[in-house]
Amino acid sequence: GEFDESGLAKRVALAFDENATLTDQDRLWVAQTSGTVVLKGTVDSQATLNKMIEVANEVSGATSVDTSQVTIG
Repeated sequence: GEFDESGLAKRVALAFDENATLTDQDRLWVAQTSGTVVLKGTVDSQATLNKMIEVANEVSGATSVDTSQVTIG
């Protein structure tokens, strides 16, 4: 099939959607730079962010997670 440059970001977003503990994170966007998952936006707590990092790292193709553009609030 055709290579999808944003495939990793889409897989991570889907993994977030499928994780019951990560509901309603509608102020967060998922992007990617090569194998790095880039999270942008706002999450409600550090615990939520930690869980998102854990889930993102489990997605095939992810080599690291960049949360420098995430705020907690």
